[in-house]
Amino acid sequence: MIELHTQAPNFTLFGQDEQAHSLHDYQGQYIVLYFYPRDLTAGCTLQAETYQDLTAEFTALNAKVIGISRDTIKRHQKFCETKGLEFLLLADPEEDVCHLYGVMKDKVMYGKAVRGIERSTFIISPTGEILDIQRNVKAKLDPDATLAKLKAFHV
Repeated sequence: MIELHTQAPNFTLFGQDEQAHSLHDYQGQYIVLYFYPRDLTAGCTLQAETYQDLTAEFTALNAKVIGISRDTIKRHQKFCETKGLEFLLLADPEEDVCHLYGVMKDKVMYGKAVRGIERSTFIISPTGEILDIQRNVKAKLDPDATLAKLKAFHV
């Protein structure tokens, strides 16, 4: 299980740009790594659009926002195109990184037991240290709360 003040596990996944991206590619800046259940759903769209709206503020804090879900690259491309998202979305259809970060959980949806991503956000330092872990976050509140936490690390 991922713990605070440990090194973030490195990984490599493909993004909506069809390029491979590794976590260590972004050392030297803060990373807001957020895991979400599914592209083009109400909550995930609200969360992504709010992150997009706050892009300039994250950039001013030397932070890169990266979203991860089990969706395919093509679905990420559609999500970005239809919602005007310009930050990186990584595809994890095999759930490798989801398991690495411990975000796969048993849930109940419409009365049925399902296994899915627990909406979670990690703030990673420029040296790769896990500075903050938030699990079971609310889609509407997560981007603003994450920005506030990131600002607190800059004080």
